[in-house]
Amino acid sequence: MNVVTLTTLVVVAITDGHGIGKIISVLPEALLIMNLAAFMVFPFIDLYETCKDKKMCKVLGADYQSEFVTFFSEEEKETIRENFKSAVSYQDLTLQSLVSKD
Repeated sequence: MNVVTLTTLVVVAITDGHGIGKIISVLPEALLIMNLAAFMVFPFIDLYETCKDKKMCKVLGADYQSEFVTFFSEEEKETIRENFKSAVSYQDLTLQSLVSKD
């Protein structure tokens, strides 16, 4: 994200005819704004994903912490999420069946 900020800042400064001094003087403010935005947005995305995972585990009758978080790798968790989203019926599903589902 900081690379995008730096690149955008340089391109805008060059196209508007500003020199390197203007880029250097504005850079700290631009990085501060981008980092604040990132620190305010990304935690909420993680919180949203956690809530979705907890609801999925509740529907499947599984314990979120012991059966989902600590038991599966990140790749397996993504597979479970995708297969759960595409499932038609949740009646006979388990976390194990969602991992091995193609």
